[in-house]
Amino acid sequence: MWEGIRNSKVERNDGWSSEVTTTRWTQEQVEDYFKDQKGGQKMKATKEAYQDLKAKGMTDKEIAGEFGLAINTLYKYKSTEWGITRKKTEAQENAGIRENQIVSKTDSDKYLELMDKYEKLQREHHQLNNDFSKVEQQRDELTEYATERLNKVLYENEYLKNDYTALCRSYDKLEAENMELKKRLEKQPAENKRINLLERSLLLEYMKEGVADVSQTHC
Repeated sequence: MWEGIRNSKVERNDGWSSEVTTTRWTQEQVEDYFKDQKGGQKMKATKEAYQDLKAKGMTDKEIAGEFGLAINTLYKYKSTEWGITRKKTEAQENAGIRENQIVSKTDSDKYLELMDKYEKLQREHHQLNNDFSKVEQQRDELTEYATERLNKVLYENEYLKNDYTALCRSYDKLEAENMELKKRLEKQPAENKRINLLERSLLLEYMKEGVADVSQTHC
């Protein structure tokens, strides 16, 4: 049985009914409806007629045209009204099994291949993390060493700077003393002569006093 076209007329105060009514059509009514819609006389859709046309090599689409039916309607007739189901041949079933096996094998191979790639990528990622950690550690060690060296150099430079300043002062002082000594050395000959004369005078005076003492003793 087929559900017919719904009556959507609504009754108002002018006499139309507000109820929506439906009717169910028989197979013959459906066929008559399509005949009226498409125009012309179409072959009656029966199981025997379908099998006869199929035996002539016609496709379901062509048979549906002969019956004046939509292809989906013909499929519904075949499955629900006539009990005709599409049976696969043994070769088709075997081909389907092989295809499923191939697909399954292909999917399995792809899965295993992807797993291998994933594990390899995971190992590579782990190795890169280790390498990166080592590089970071080396960087930190080098930074610490460079900082220590820099601080030491800065300290030594400051020490040398202070020492240089002190050395400059000592140099200036020593240079002044050397100049003074040079001046004194330049004056030394005259000083030595004066000292010699002074010593000689003292000696003569001493000798005179000695002679005088001796003379007084013998008198």
